[in-house]
Amino acid sequence: NGRILHLKGVVSNLSTALKRELIICQGDSTILSAEISGGATPYRLKWSPALNLINENDNNAIAYPTKSTTYYLTATDNSHCTVIDSTRVLVVKPFTPNLIGSKNVCSGNTVTYTAENPSGFAVDNSWKVDEKGEILTVTNNTVTVLWRRPGNSRLVLSQRVQGTNCDYSKEIMVSITDPPLLNLVGETTVCADKVYKYYTSNNSISMKMWNATGGDIVENTGDTVSVQWSQGHEHYLTMSGYYTEECRTTKTLDIRVEEAPVFNLVGIL
Repeated sequence: NGRILHLKGVVSNLSTALKRELIICQGDSTILSAEISGGATPYRLKWSPALNLINENDNNAIAYPTKSTTYYLTATDNSHCTVIDSTRVLVVKPFTPNLIGSKNVCSGNTVTYTAENPSGFAVDNSWKVDEKGEILTVTNNTVTVLWRRPGNSRLVLSQRVQGTNCDYSKEIMVSITDPPLLNLVGETTVCADKVYKYYTSNNSISMKMWNATGGDIVENTGDTVSVQWSQGHEHYLTMSGYYTEECRTTKTLDIRVEEAPVFNLVGIL
């Protein structure tokens, strides 16, 4: 309720009810709606400042400020009691969202993108990709995209200020390429319990990670590994690495493990 200014010897229950805050897009207008009660009718109303205001003496004035403005309502009843109240109109100026994430990716890889909100207002984010990408997960301000196949694509971020139609967007073009083929060199038919060395000839791959299923890696220099294969049913060697920061590639060798032959020595004792 507004602040009541009493005249000497007069008691009044005059009051006003206003929305404390309104949000509009720059270039739009809003209605300054006031509910007046109590006191002695009729009421006299005046909104101020009068700049960018229509019907300043009405309880439903129209405001179209170019910047955030506090409007004051002075309501006076027939007994000359006065109430002063206020409402603030916040103006959303056009802005461009910030979109952070890689623009050069590899097909088959997932990439996380982050939205930054420069407006100062609470916003709702929405994301869109074309058929070359698939949105996997969305949080409050991030999205994870699986880039499916090579080509040029785009990721679009839209930010809408909550409670308004103020909608602004940002898009980035994404270049999707096939990851380079890994070439793993080493024996694929091996004997159980023996140690074999494997390496890759791809010098452009960094952060090489090796994994041996059905065997033990006994030495790992990054570029080469030595594996001791054991008996069993499933044997394979996998190497993963990064071509770029957002481009992971993987190669797997199927290994066939044979038991070492058993020799029978024949002789005369």
